[in-house]
Amino acid sequence: MASDFHMEFFGPVSNVTVDSNPPGCPQPLISTSGNTAGLDWQVDCVDPGESLTVRVTGAGLECAYWTRFGVPLQPYFGCGTPTPTTTVTATPAPVTPTSSASPTPVQVHDAAVVRMKGPKYVDLSPGVPDSSGTTTVIVGKSFSDHADDVSVDLAFDPPGGFGSNPGGCSVVVPGATPAEQANQVFNWTRIGAGTPFVNLLPGQKVTLSANPQFVCTNPAAVNGLNWTLKAVADVHADDSASCDTLGEVFNGACATAVNDDDTNDANNSMVRGFPIVRAH
Repeated sequence: MASDFHMEFFGPVSNVTVDSNPPGCPQPLISTSGNTAGLDWQVDCVDPGESLTVRVTGAGLECAYWTRFGVPLQPYFGCGTPTPTTTVTATPAPVTPTSSASPTPVQVHDAAVVRMKGPKYVDLSPGVPDSSGTTTVIVGKSFSDHADDVSVDLAFDPPGGFGSNPGGCSVVVPGATPAEQANQVFNWTRIGAGTPFVNLLPGQKVTLSANPQFVCTNPAAVNGLNWTLKAVADVHADDSASCDTLGEVFNGACATAVNDDDTNDANNSMVRGFPIVRAH
C-alpha cells in the first residue's frame, strides 16, 4: 500500500490538481517545488492496482513513483531508484541543566476515518429497494498514543439533500434502531461490530461492513444524483448525542463536539458522494 505519490518534470510546473482520487482515500496534501510535485494522503490508503488522475500546468512528466511514508515502492516509472526520505536530526550544543518541575505528559487522543467504500450506482424503481448485495465499508483507526474507545457514526444524506429530499429517498439498515432509521444517522460500530464502540490500541484499525438497502419513492426525480455519505470517528465514543441527526452531522455541530477532545481535527471525518441513482 502507498501513502504518497511523487512526480518529476522536465521543467517547472504549477496548478497541480487531482481529477480522480484513489477509492477510499482522503484529499491529498499537494506540494510543488521547481520541477517536482507530490501528493501526500497522510495514510496508507492506496491499494495495489489502484490509480489516480493528476492535472498539471507546465512541463511534461519525466518520471513518477509511489512511496509509503517516504519509502519508495516499485515500479519507479523512469526515475531510477529513488532514495528514501531521510530525517536530519541536529545535535544540540551542551547546556548547563537547570532545575525545573517535570512537565505533565500530554496524551494524544486521535480517532480517524481512513477509508470509505460503497456501491457506485443503485438501480431503483419506485419504492423498490436496491437489494443487489451492496456493501458499505468504513475503516476507523486510532492514532492515539494509548488505548482509546472509538465509535464511528455514518450519515446518509439523500440525493437532492435532506432539506427537500425530492426523491423521497432513504436507506434501510439491518440492525438499526428506530431513531437511527428515522434520522438516517447510524452508529456504524454497532451495526458492523455488534458493540457501540471498540477499544483500539495505537495504530489499530477496525473495519465495519454492512448491507444497507437504498430506496426512493420517486427515483426519476433524482436520476443521476447521488447520496452523500459522511463518516465520523469519535474518540472516547462520547459525542453521539451531538451527531445523531443529518442536520448536526452536516452543519458543524457534530464536528465541534467530536473535535473538542480529539488531538487532530483534520482526520475525524470523511465524505464520499455515492451511490448514484439510476432510475428505472
